[in-house]
Amino acid sequence: MAFYDPQLPGRAAARGYLVTVEQFADIAAQEMYRPPGADLAGIRAAVETGRARLGPGRYETLLRVGVREGLPMLTFTAPHRAVEVPWTRPAPLYLGMLARGLREAHGWDTARIVGYLAGRPGVAGRWNRRALRGLVAATHSRLSNRLSGASVEFGQSVADVDPSDVNDRSARDGCPPGADSGEDGCQRKELRVT
Repeated sequence: MAFYDPQLPGRAAARGYLVTVEQFADIAAQEMYRPPGADLAGIRAAVETGRARLGPGRYETLLRVGVREGLPMLTFTAPHRAVEVPWTRPAPLYLGMLARGLREAHGWDTARIVGYLAGRPGVAGRWNRRALRGLVAATHSRLSNRLSGASVEFGQSVADVDPSDVNDRSARDGCPPGADSGEDGCQRKELRVT
């Protein structure tokens, strides 16, 4: 989902996982750089009141974003508003991960993913549509090639995908091997021999 501000207008595309309270506490602790065994009272407070602030840092505010089949849906985010954030250009690796999630969870095609991402505050004005379309299309073709027709169920991961590099991009800048991150996305490096 990325950064979530519940006071912004519109809807945010998200993906949900059914986990126990203890599992959610462990995930939240990891995001907050805390040891496992987080305060379950904070989670209960978020379920009951809709919000619980466990600290000042990013991902230390728990929100109840809805209820599905009688179960509370929770997420964690920063305590501040989106307008208070100095937006920066997201790395291609990060956008690729978001594009894959939108395709897997919602079945969106490239055009819809590009339109959605292009309207997000961190992307708007920092990525042009051509570069964004190329990145989303490349992410889709790499995912399709790796799956080779196998179906992936909700919340299931693909066993043969290396989680450290799920779309053949370097951890350094998110671009494929042989390319550097540029203003218009990943730029192919040219090697000239004279």
